[in-house]
Formats: sequence, C-alpha cells, structure tokens
Amino acid sequence: MGTSKITLISGMYIVLGLYISGFNTADDASSNLAVSSAVSVQTEQIAQSGVSLALVRMGNNNTYTAFSTQKTTMGGTVTYSASKLPSSESQIISIATLVSGSKTTTVKTTSIASFEKGLWRISRTFVENL
Repeated sequence: MGTSKITLISGMYIVLGLYISGFNTADDASSNLAVSSAVSVQTEQIAQSGVSLALVRMGNNNTYTAFSTQKTTMGGTVTYSASKLPSSESQIISIATLVSGSKTTTVKTTSIASFEKGLWRISRTFVENL
C-alpha cells in the first residue's frame, strides 16, 4: 500500500515538472518574439527618420542636388539619399540598421515625394525588411 502511494506521488511530481518545463519554454519563445518585433519596429522608425532628415535637407525648393548621408540616431545607423525623378518628383531611400545583442536588423524605406505648393509631400512609401 505504501509503495503505490510513493509511486503515485512521484508520478504527479514528474507530470508537474513537465508542465512547468513546457510553460517556461513557451514563455521564453513569446519573450523572444516580442523582443524581435520591438527591434523590427524600432529599425523601421529609424528608417522613417532618415526620410524626414532627407526632406529637411531638400528644403522648400525644387532645385536641390542629389545627395547621400549617413548618421547615427536612436541607437542605430541610417543612410539616406535623394535623387530627382522626371517631373517634380524625388525618390528618397533610407536604410536603417540596428544591432540588438547578436542580431542585426536592417530595414529599407523607399519614398516618392512630389513638390507641391512650395513643399515636398510624400505620396508613396514602401518598406522592406532586408
């Protein structure tokens, strides 16, 4: 009678231990996914800041010359450039890189801006994870 109780109780501890192990694994996986998503969003925001910096450099005139610049901002690096397209449009490319731990995340943002009423206005933006 005593041996069966010991076997039953030790079996319950084994099952409980397996459940706890499974919960810890699931918790680690969801934590890693959350960190990865946050880094991706932050990198995209850095790329968007590159587009904004390019618009500031282009100013309120349609006669700027093509340029390319690299800056460190918000914990990452952004390289942005602008080039003229036919008519009164420009293409702005911003590539942001963020290193978080051992992982490097890179996002490329391509925006098309048109010159209207003395201001540059973004008409289309394409975001791609590299």
